[in-house]
Amino acid sequence: MTKRGIFQCDLFVAGKHKNDESNSQQNYVQHEAMTVARSAGTINQLLTHDVLANDTWFGLKPNPAHGVVIGKIKPVRQKWALTPAQACALLAQLKLKARTMVAVDLTTGLRRGELEALQWEHLNDKTGELRIEQHHYRGHLDEPKTEAGKRMAIIPAEVIALVREWKRVSKRTKPSDFIFATRKGKPPSGNLILRRHVYPACETLGFPRASWLTFRRTFDNWLHKNGIPAKDIAEMMGHAEVKMQFVYTVGMDENKRIAADRLGKELGGLENKLGRIGQFLPVASNRVN
Repeated sequence: MTKRGIFQCDLFVAGKHKNDESNSQQNYVQHEAMTVARSAGTINQLLTHDVLANDTWFGLKPNPAHGVVIGKIKPVRQKWALTPAQACALLAQLKLKARTMVAVDLTTGLRRGELEALQWEHLNDKTGELRIEQHHYRGHLDEPKTEAGKRMAIIPAEVIALVREWKRVSKRTKPSDFIFATRKGKPPSGNLILRRHVYPACETLGFPRASWLTFRRTFDNWLHKNGIPAKDIAEMMGHAEVKMQFVYTVGMDENKRIAADRLGKELGGLENKLGRIGQFLPVASNRVN
């Protein structure tokens, strides 16, 4: 039977049972259900095995998505974090406002919106305590990204000195003023700071372009390097889950070199206690045999 004949047969059977007044209403319903099920199965078989596999039947072609191989998705920019030496070099290239913003971000790991929303009343410059209570995005102030985002950050004394210097020359120092306010008193644009100050400085130093996410990632890596417990790192970064901190962690050559040096010193200590390490290792010929 042809494909067109299969459809005609099913339609005929359905119509026959529908118009046959001799059948009871119950039989009619049963026959109708069986017909629909058979028709659905037939259509499914046609579409699966015949129609999609035959590009000559009614001009239909196979699914163009079949056989398509999707390549691996690669990030546009490679994730990286600054070493302390790179961070110092970058800060030295920046003007006071940009330098202070970057220094605060490097030592607190704030999100860009949290940094932009900081007000002087949130900072205790005597203790270095900084309350994170709000987030800025495109002219709007809101609560932090997560409930855990409401937290207390500690700014180290070296950076507090930089913040005080910025406050001394700033024209907006009222408690309700934004710490890094624009000339019109609005929250700063983090992207503008990057384009005008950070990117040119990175280019001068030969670094990849650093962003606020780079500084936040750097903060995370520095904490791990100094052995801060994972729970504390999560709270310092405002993560709702402890595991989220590892999204920001990247391998750093400096850490790998430190690890190698420590292992070397440990092996050196063994050599002093046990003699030459080489004498305990089998030569290559002995390994083969």
